[in-house]
Parts: sequence; structure tokens; C-alpha cells
Amino acid sequence: MSGSLVRVAIIGAGIFARETHIPNVQANKHRVKLTAILSRSQEPIDEALSLLGDEGHGVRKFFGSDGEDKFFACARDICDAVVIAVPIPLLGKYIDRCLALNIHVLSEKPVAATSAEAVRLIATYRQNVPRSGLWCVAENYRFEPAVTFASGIVRTHPKAPKSFALMALRQQSPTSKYAVTTWRAQPEYKGSFVLDGGIHFVALLRAVMGGDVQHVRGTYDERSVCEVGAYGACSVADATGTFFIRYGVFPSPVCKLDVYVTRSFCPPNA
Repeated sequence: MSGSLVRVAIIGAGIFARETHIPNVQANKHRVKLTAILSRSQEPIDEALSLLGDEGHGVRKFFGSDGEDKFFACARDICDAVVIAVPIPLLGKYIDRCLALNIHVLSEKPVAATSAEAVRLIATYRQNVPRSGLWCVAENYRFEPAVTFASGIVRTHPKAPKSFALMALRQQSPTSKYAVTTWRAQPEYKGSFVLDGGIHFVALLRAVMGGDVQHVRGTYDERSVCEVGAYGACSVADATGTFFIRYGVFPSPVCKLDVYVTRSFCPPNA
């Protein structure tokens, strides 16, 4: 660390880096210091650093393939932690390289573009604990007051829930700044907003039910870049239930989330 400040580097200079991560760095100047940004080109880095004013002059800029190699060659000397905010197809690549450095990593959700890659990355991380730095995925619905309240009710009840139903409907504008990004409009993966935003509802289920997702059987439906959905059945902890998630262009504004949990009514000694 540099004195008492945690030195942070950001990989990616897009919307989330500019509107979430850099403002959080500014809001926590007594704790963290931005030391470097890596991106595919210089222009988005300059745009991101302009948000810092004079404080951005000391931030090192790395861009292009040469810049990427230079960044990872010196990363351990210039940062204690890395924030990864890149398009979904690139997440796994950068998580891999950062975990190999044994520094702290905060990566955007989802973990990776495919479940197989996500499982591999998690296994790699767990094999290196506690020698590695900490790795967390930036998924925050699990900390929402309503979710923690529901979790407290479910987890403290004497009878564990045996079933549940999740329905999430979200309005999605085709002109949204997230919908019109190149990597969204011309995706290199299946899933669109369901993969990117639907992961929140998976985390919500895990938080409320108190266990990991054990099994998923579902169907994915994509009508356009911003009108997508998924539905099916899954098991979380010891409970089994159904889910329906849809991001769509609805005729009237919709932002609806319903979670139904059914408790077991078996006798205590059954």
C-alpha cells in the first residue's frame, strides 16, 4: 500500500467505470487512490480521467495490446487492488490475469460469459485461498434492505422453506445508454440483459433462501437486444422453485419484482 491508502487500478473506462467506480474513488479519498487505468484505447481513458480534474494527472494510462502487457508486468508494483469493468466476454480473461497476481480483485457481474468459465474461475480462486488476494463480484441486490429483511425472516423461521417462485419484470428502453453500447447491440454472447441484470435475482434468491443454486433448468427467449427473458425451475439450498425473468419494452412503465416463499408444513419430526 501507499501509506495508508489502498492503491486501485481500473480495467475498463466505459459507463460503469465513469459513473460508478471513479465517483466512488472520489468519495473515498481518505481510503483509496486511483493509480492506473487500462482500456482498449486512449480516448475513453482521457474521458474518464477528466472526471478527476487535476487529480487525474498522476494516474498512469495503459491502452491497446502493448499497454495491456505493460500494465500486467508492473501491476503488483503500482496497485493493491484492481476493479474490472469490461464487457462480459472479456471478464474471464482479466479475472484470470489478476488472480494470478495475487492482488485484490473486484469484478463486475456476472462472473463470466458462460457457467463453465465461471466454475473454472471460482475453482482457481478457491485453490489459491488464503495465499491470494480477495476476489469479489460487484452484485449489490443482496445488500438491499428489503432483501436482508426477507432473509432474516426466512433464515430464522423454525421450518426451512421447501419451495419458492420468483417473477421479475423490468422495463427496458431500446434507447438506453446500456442498450446502445456496441457490445450490447452486437453481442458476442447469449443472454443480453438477462445474463447481465438477471444475475441480481439469482443473488437475491441465494440471499433469501440461505444457500447456493444447486440446479437450473430453463429456457431463454430473445426477441431483440433489449427484449429478452428466461423462465424455468431451479433448486436453491434445499428448496425447489420456479423463476420468470423478463426485460422488455412493455406498453406502460413496469418495474415489478415478486418473490413468493412457501414454508414446509411437515411435522417437526418428519
